[in-house]
Amino acid sequence: MRGINIYPGLNQGLLKALGQKINSLPSGSEVCSLVFDEISLKEGVTYNVERDEIEGLEDFGVLGKPKLLANHANVFMVRGLKVNWKQPVGYVLSSGPIDSIVLKQLLFDCLDKLHEIGLNVKCVIADQGSNNQKLFSKLLHIDKDRPYFMYNSRKYFVLYDPPHLIKNIRNNLQSSGFTVDGNNILWQNIVDFYELDIQSNLRLAPKLTKNHIYLPPFSKLRVKYATQVLYHSVAAGLSFVGTLKNDPNLIATANFIDRFDKLFNVFNSGTCHFKQPMAHAFSNNSGHVSFLNETMEWGEGTGESEPAVRSAGFFLRGFSSYHKRPGVTEGLKA
Repeated sequence: MRGINIYPGLNQGLLKALGQKINSLPSGSEVCSLVFDEISLKEGVTYNVERDEIEGLEDFGVLGKPKLLANHANVFMVRGLKVNWKQPVGYVLSSGPIDSIVLKQLLFDCLDKLHEIGLNVKCVIADQGSNNQKLFSKLLHIDKDRPYFMYNSRKYFVLYDPPHLIKNIRNNLQSSGFTVDGNNILWQNIVDFYELDIQSNLRLAPKLTKNHIYLPPFSKLRVKYATQVLYHSVAAGLSFVGTLKNDPNLIATANFIDRFDKLFNVFNSGTCHFKQPMAHAFSNNSGHVSFLNETMEWGEGTGESEPAVRSAGFFLRGFSSYHKRPGVTEGLKA
């Protein structure tokens, strides 16, 4: 693929090469997810001598080239669900976040092209950007009771990007907290625990650092600063301190953290054996389904008024609905 020129739009050379490669892999390799994500770019223009055109302007591939300066790129990538492979297949350039109507057209075009080369796309994954939420809820009519859309008689489940979900949960916890069963789930509980823990030579949560707690500029963008706060050792430490102090708020915060630590493990499960709870491979008898169902009930009863928890509930319904399909867990990388 090194000899393929890459320009905005879905790249036909990449798609052709991908189709040929998939045909040479074991059965099930064609089962995949379609992921798209947007990044910010610095504005600038250059002249492409080979193509005799100005680069750096909006470019939506088959949908045309407006004349505005581009400062965002939206990349489309496919990833195997049963066999571990991934491949970007195209990108577009836009001035500002891409419009959801344009994004819908690009999504459908991408799904058509992937189907033509023999790929079996089961789900579509994106973050919680406002344009993505509008695409899913307003244009594709996704809701908690229908976490999928139909296109050309094929069903596609919609999932939010788990790392982005975890960061949003952390951000909500830091900014306003949650109330669960009358107990306050507060960031200050974690701050107080950290300040107590660093005074000990034998720390209960050794991964926690000042950056995790006080979040200097740009640190909120790093997934590890969210997952290592919502982590089982932090939950265990908070639970221990809460039990000693007989403080129900600390214990409730510990349980909250433990739940989201397990959820993130579910989203990343893929090996048969793993020491962390719920990080082992997803199967019909692994305990994942009952945990997801219980967590969905918990979310509906305690926190779905919060956007981050509501989005997590939306993700779980899509994730759970997909895995309920007959035979879907056979050989599946969760």
